[in-house]
Amino acid sequence: MLVFGAGIVWWAVSLVADGLEGGAVLDTLGGNADPTAIRALVEGTILIYNGSIAFAVTMVFMASAGFAILATKALPRWIGWLGLISAVLCLVSIPSMYAPVVDSSQFYNAAGWGPAIVANVPPLIWFLAASIAMIRKGRSKHLNK
Repeated sequence: MLVFGAGIVWWAVSLVADGLEGGAVLDTLGGNADPTAIRALVEGTILIYNGSIAFAVTMVFMASAGFAILATKALPRWIGWLGLISAVLCLVSIPSMYAPVVDSSQFYNAAGWGPAIVANVPPLIWFLAASIAMIRKGRSKHLNK
């Protein structure tokens, strides 16, 4: 249930970010775009996708999925461990929100590229690995019948 709940929260937070992004696009229609509004919407989107909120929600989802896999052995153990490693990397990325932004090309700050890669790439790898494992497991059960 924790994995399901964390997944729903993750989905809801992503919808908010998508809404902000859509608002920025809609503001450009008609040729009378307000640059300050667009900037605010885009920066809000970036902070949701690559900020402490996203990292915390992703951490809860990855940790609960990793523990569930290890406890139930529903998927290979290495996928459970990959989930836990992803959760730790998300946890390490959360304080980046509070690092001063001197230059957005720096590694560790709210606008930096480091947390976005450290907290987003491992969960993507986990999703790919878990999806392939579930497809293969489902096919092997179907073939054995």
